Amino acid sequence: MGNLGAPYLSPILVDRHGGRILQPASAVLAPGTRPPAATAYRANTLLIPDSVLRDPKIVAALNDALATVGLELEVPPPLIESAPSLRPWLRELVDLPRAVVLRVRSDAPPTVVDAWLALQAIRAAARRPADRVADGIADVTARITLDHLLSAATITGNPISEGNPISEGNPISEGNPISEGNGAAGVYFSSTARIPVELVIGAPRRTPLADLPAARRPVVAVLDTGIRPHEWLGMPDADPDSFLSVDHALQAAINHEEVRVRNTGGLDFPVLDGYWDVADPIEPTTGTLPTHVGHGTFIAGIVRQHAPNARVRSIRVMHTDGIVHESVLLLAINVLAAQVSTALSAGDTDDVVDVVSLSLGYFDEYPADLVYTGQLAGLLDGLTDLGVAVIAAAGNQATTQPYFPAALATAPGADPKLPVVSVGALNPNGSKAMFSNDGAWVTAWATGASVVSTYPTDLNGSYEPQITAGAPDSRLHRLRETLDPDDFRGGFAVWSGTSFATPLLAAALADALLAEAREHPGDPACDLGSTDRLVARERIARALRRIGAPEHA
Repeated sequence: MGNLGAPYLSPILVDRHGGRILQPASAVLAPGTRPPAATAYRANTLLIPDSVLRDPKIVAALNDALATVGLELEVPPPLIESAPSLRPWLRELVDLPRAVVLRVRSDAPPTVVDAWLALQAIRAAARRPADRVADGIADVTARITLDHLLSAATITGNPISEGNPISEGNPISEGNPISEGNGAAGVYFSSTARIPVELVIGAPRRTPLADLPAARRPVVAVLDTGIRPHEWLGMPDADPDSFLSVDHALQAAINHEEVRVRNTGGLDFPVLDGYWDVADPIEPTTGTLPTHVGHGTFIAGIVRQHAPNARVRSIRVMHTDGIVHESVLLLAINVLAAQVSTALSAGDTDDVVDVVSLSLGYFDEYPADLVYTGQLAGLLDGLTDLGVAVIAAAGNQATTQPYFPAALATAPGADPKLPVVSVGALNPNGSKAMFSNDGAWVTAWATGASVVSTYPTDLNGSYEPQITAGAPDSRLHRLRETLDPDDFRGGFAVWSGTSFATPLLAAALADALLAEAREHPGDPACDLGSTDRLVARERIARALRRIGAPEHA
């Protein structure tokens, strides 16, 4: 199944986000460059570190290289101007990869604006011997990359034509009340793989902070679609010890950066605004629910079930169609690392995060070459250096093709003490889910098929029960009907994907942090109140060993 990564993103989704699909057979190449694997990327932006953009000589050399294909860079303003909410952490963000818009030069003939073409022009120029342009950009070329389009690691779409759920553990033929109650499963699953269900237990008990064996609760950062209402989760930051917290400064920065790219680049694409999980304005007006609305709420509920004494920091990076812009993801990861680093240096635990849960990923055009995945790998290494565990979904394409960032788990040079943990999905009976990606780079497994969790109580899509009938007796007022496939007002759903195996493992890790503190009182290596980086790394390493992740650890 090699080179099949990009087709899992539909052309409609790619177009919606101003993207292109890189096709190996037709890709232009710089001299000496081997053909790429398929991937999806934003058509008119490149990722360039901010420190590079502040050097006029390097920018001039880059523009000289781009002139060969009729393009030039629209250099963004400094972060303090583009994203003023990030002022407290600017010193930690000097190398932040920025989305830099490409534009046609005023002296160029009609030209296609294509980030891959631009990247090949830069790499070709850097290879020219004894060349002024090459001398100016040779050292930075490997730090300039495509702005990939990532997607959620969740089962969606038509179960017959799109590879799930007949062969992937989702019960279209396994006792599902939709397929057995009205024979219209194909219609209903063509819009969603979520099924509304009833859960007859109450919310797991949450121990008061004063009664915990630690000075604070472990924090799981969920980078996803944001949140919507559910009584199990409460409102974010409703009180100092609420289950949910959000990051207003980071969400403002994400919005400001994306608005800048949209306004300067000319391509109209949806922009994230705030932490609330709302549909993109360009979603169809048919009343159907977006494929990934509620994704973040579902994930938060998994943590609430398995680690009720933890906290979730919800950061919205994903659109309700499941797409993530790499530049947004890198911004979020970089700011999280800056916040943790600043907090540890100040001896303050308020901004400390213990686990980052990433239910998303992409197929890289050069999966075996870490030079070109270096920006993402470097930022994740920055988190693990601070004692923050990174848990990433392995993806749902039933392939061994490396899926990033999960595939960084076994990359050469991975942190030997705290590597990225890549998570594949299990069926409820413990077997590997057919849909889950697999391979030596998948280092942990958790249940991800037919998972039940919280779903927003305010969502009721336009699909209706196939059959509705009046009560057989006038004294009985309730209607009789088959299951409404997208009425989630009951507050719970069943869903499948490595998207959900990932937070389950993250929650197990958070719970293990508390268990270690309970069992080893007074041990500095288990103290959640410590702001020493080495202690933070050791306590995460111990908790990972406790839950058996990674499997080879």
